[in-house]
Amino acid sequence: IAPQTAAEMVGLEHGMLVFWREHQYNHMGYSGFDGSLAMFARLGLCSPGWSGNKMDRPLLRVFNHAINANAPVHHNIRDLVSHSRLVGFVVKVRAIFFAEFVRHKADFPGIDCEALFIGTVLHSLDHYCAEKNVTDPLYMNTSNKRFGKMAEINRIVSAAFVTDVDGIYFGKRFYQCSHPFYLRVYAKAAKIDKELADNMDCCIIR
Repeated sequence: IAPQTAAEMVGLEHGMLVFWREHQYNHMGYSGFDGSLAMFARLGLCSPGWSGNKMDRPLLRVFNHAINANAPVHHNIRDLVSHSRLVGFVVKVRAIFFAEFVRHKADFPGIDCEALFIGTVLHSLDHYCAEKNVTDPLYMNTSNKRFGKMAEINRIVSAAFVTDVDGIYFGKRFYQCSHPFYLRVYAKAAKIDKELADNMDCCIIR
């Protein structure tokens, strides 16, 4: 179930993944979460100012800026490989991921390999590292005049949207999938760093 779900997410034009090159954005993140912030403000979980004109909302301004800026060329990320465990892992696994994708491309019609990598490996490791590094959501300084709003978002995200979701009835990790693509990527990734490989999700699930 999980591999098919991931493939469908990537393939849908307005699905769960961001196609940065086409300036599209995940509907749940762009519209759903932005609307939730207004509700959180009414409940007293964050400050007022999250609703109003769509183009003036703080979160949408951040999203729109990122979408309009697009992803810059970042080949020099390789300079950090010897200094960062995470960067080293991601760079090496990306090469493995792309090589295996070519071998199994017939099973993923219409799927963009880069988008699938971002929506699975990068997205899940982003959540995993956030969970490990931010042990207390209240650590965020919401009183800062320039970054206070972002700190409020990070508090809510860290408390409610970072950790694993309980009660999932299907395997969501690479090593739990039956498809050889995910299993082969995992087997090679685990030889590089088993802890990080064990936390690679095959679909956007948190």
